[in-house]
Amino acid sequence: GKTQISEAKSVAVKEINEGFEAASNGWSAVFGGKASIVSSSPAEGKFCLQISGRTSINSGAAVQLGAQLQGGKSYSLNAKLRVGSASGKSASTQLWLMFNDTRGAQKVNLGSVAMPTGVWAGLTAGFNVYSVGAITSAQIVVSGPAVGQDIFVDAVKLSVVK
Repeated sequence: GKTQISEAKSVAVKEINEGFEAASNGWSAVFGGKASIVSSSPAEGKFCLQISGRTSINSGAAVQLGAQLQGGKSYSLNAKLRVGSASGKSASTQLWLMFNDTRGAQKVNLGSVAMPTGVWAGLTAGFNVYSVGAITSAQIVVSGPAVGQDIFVDAVKLSVVK
């Protein structure tokens, strides 16, 4: 029999413009923790997303992107991130794109940012991800700081770069 090799296709994702003003809109806690919409010092507007009770450095926030495919496009991701309350220490967070294709689970680091605890920091990432075969699921994940430190997320924008 012949082995078929499917050509690479890029991930197309729905555009996101999330300030958490109305609801979590599909964002949830992953790998341990609890997601809540809170009004404690948001970066923009009146609310932000808080991930508390984190049980590992992988615990964080995620949004499902679905399995839409479209070739030849690049994406821009912007997010405002904060870790815990001010303690005089610094912490870092990471943004990840995770997806499943015919190879199985794929994990792409989209960037990281270090900031003093309790202070909002912006993270911007541009990316064009290629898959082998169909993508069955994809998600953006925010994770990183030490166990027990809450992650706050606000002003997330994901868009196609024209």
